[in-house]
Amino acid sequence: MAIMKTRLILGAIFSPLSIPILFFLGNYFLSGYTDQEHGHFVKLLQITLGFALDSYFLTFVLGGPLLIILNKFNKVNFFNCIASSLLFGFISGACFSVFIFKHSDGNTISFFAFLGGISAFIVSVSFCLLAGISRSTSKI
Repeated sequence: MAIMKTRLILGAIFSPLSIPILFFLGNYFLSGYTDQEHGHFVKLLQITLGFALDSYFLTFVLGGPLLIILNKFNKVNFFNCIASSLLFGFISGACFSVFIFKHSDGNTISFFAFLGGISAFIVSVSFCLLAGISRSTSKI
């Protein structure tokens, strides 16, 4: 069964927004940060926009080639998408900790790898649900 191209495009457009939306809603409703001053809400929107740009960049740089590789070997299904993106998320989080954040102790690397893995998991689940990727193997 082939996946509809419109659902695939919708998944690619809207799934990277899942992390910034969760970040925004969590900060807005749980922290009270935006109630302190008028400028804090604008700052929260700017930080959320920065997260959205990062999320789109990482999704298309890491997730796009991953989906192409899975499609080439006819292995596109819910489990393969989530498992491979979780692995890529762990690796990219650890690389971010070492090369960008400049921390190489085990706790920091583990923390960033965990955050990268969880973020990749959330984005890949939302992509699979929006794109209509089933549990059985399908071709795009």
